Amino acid sequence: MGANKLVIILLDGFRWDYWTRDEPAMKAFEIIKSTGVCARGLEPVFPVLSYPNWVTIGTGVYVDKHGFIGNYMVDPSKEKHERLFHLRQKDTQQLAHWWEGSPEPIWTTATKQGKRVFTRLWSRADVPFDGILPEEAMGYEDAPGVDAIENTLGIGIEKLLEGFDLVMLYGEHIDNVGHAHGPDSVEIKTAVREVDAALHKFFRQLEELNLSETVNVIVVSDHGMTGTGKDTGTTYVSLGDYITEDDVDVVLESGTNLSITPSPGKLEEVYAKLQQIEGAFVWKRDEIPDELNFKSSRYALEIYVLAKPGYFIRGLQSQKKQIPFRELHPDHMYCEGVHGYTPELPDQKGIFVACGPDFKQNCIVPEIRMVDLYQVFAKVMGITPLAHDGCWDNVSGIFATNNNNYSSPTECV
Repeated sequence: MGANKLVIILLDGFRWDYWTRDEPAMKAFEIIKSTGVCARGLEPVFPVLSYPNWVTIGTGVYVDKHGFIGNYMVDPSKEKHERLFHLRQKDTQQLAHWWEGSPEPIWTTATKQGKRVFTRLWSRADVPFDGILPEEAMGYEDAPGVDAIENTLGIGIEKLLEGFDLVMLYGEHIDNVGHAHGPDSVEIKTAVREVDAALHKFFRQLEELNLSETVNVIVVSDHGMTGTGKDTGTTYVSLGDYITEDDVDVVLESGTNLSITPSPGKLEEVYAKLQQIEGAFVWKRDEIPDELNFKSSRYALEIYVLAKPGYFIRGLQSQKKQIPFRELHPDHMYCEGVHGYTPELPDQKGIFVACGPDFKQNCIVPEIRMVDLYQVFAKVMGITPLAHDGCWDNVSGIFATNNNNYSSPTECV
């Protein structure tokens, strides 16, 4: 008998405790809790930003191996029109060279091993790896609102009926609401209930179409969310109070994580200025702690600034040097919710829940790590995984029948 099918649902910004703190109102998550596995949290990789964690979900390795340091990157070795990677500019994400040096993603491995793969709104799945694409692939693009999630889940059902083995689906609604209103807002509570209702409809359809016995469903998120609104006590500091646009070639991102290339000959001067920032770790590239698994990334810049919890760093007011540029406006001086602080902070952690024929029922397990997911996907699909940074011991207990012959190609650390 062949392996069962797998649906992976990535809910951007869904913090680990969102559903448990409103558990009586949850229908889909209660189904998963009683018939499947729930982890006590999912620890993201550093930096706790979307693209680095999206790529880790697909490859099972840390940033120093896959290279994606953030939602915005520069590669000075390329021609000007190929130099920038920008979250909001899809043409920059479509460039195949960003895959250079990165491990093969799970959708490519599955395709090579004979699986039919469908992706919807899944980042980079529509960009060939080794010249190979999934059978049907739609990459990341803006799809706000719960209606987009419900539509995506409905299409996922259709693809299961068409015989696809791996269906990978993405939704951004929770992340959008968390940023706009904060993780403790009425709006996020409503959004979580909306997504739960969409998932409940999805599970009902699986049951009605007699798919439940052959389809495994894994719901994960890339990170959590921390409240940083005006009333949270967060201290806002401005990068422009310490350096000017003449000091730098480029500043990538703002808020919690900033990558900086100083102007030629200004490394020491800029480094010294940035060390005066209240509430921030400031590192030269070779000073970044080894345990963050970051500094050897091919796209890491010369200086990295990480905000400490309770602080938010506004970017330079320079359209030329700050990417992305956000103009300060009296009506938009604060961000209600952010992520990007150190991965071990509880607010930064995401969810892992799973149910289906290959998973234990009514099972609560300790927190797992983002790098552990890849091997779970591979085992459920019955494919041979490539080398990764996950630890089999962290996840072996979630399966209905533990396969002792299945192990991680790498040692647990």
